Amino acid sequence: MRKYPALHVIATALKVLTVVVGLAGFIMSIKAAHISGGMFEDAGVFGFFTIFTPTVISCFMLYAAAELIYLLMDMEENTRNTASSIRQQTGTASLLPMKVASQTGNTGYAATTAAAKEKEETEG
Repeated sequence: MRKYPALHVIATALKVLTVVVGLAGFIMSIKAAHISGGMFEDAGVFGFFTIFTPTVISCFMLYAAAELIYLLMDMEENTRNTASSIRQQTGTASLLPMKVASQTGNTGYAATTAAAKEKEETEG
């Protein structure tokens, strides 16, 4: 089951919006070119790129925002899977080493590693 269903909807909506903005911008660019003097005249080319350039930039930004949301969700999922895998391999509860380390006043990687080794020695 995937977490954060609202973020999936938002990211998908951003990708759809990217396509809509791109098509609308392209159509508006062509209309601006025809209005400002024809497609193959200097004024027409300027009119086309006046609308088309910001459209392309906007589309890249919208698509990047959608991909960033997917990236962050994937990072969360991979971190959760890695933590679960480590818990299964070591057979320890998820917060036990941190609880032991915080009771002794030691925190950080070395303290949690030492606490985990101490727990293994007392159990095994």
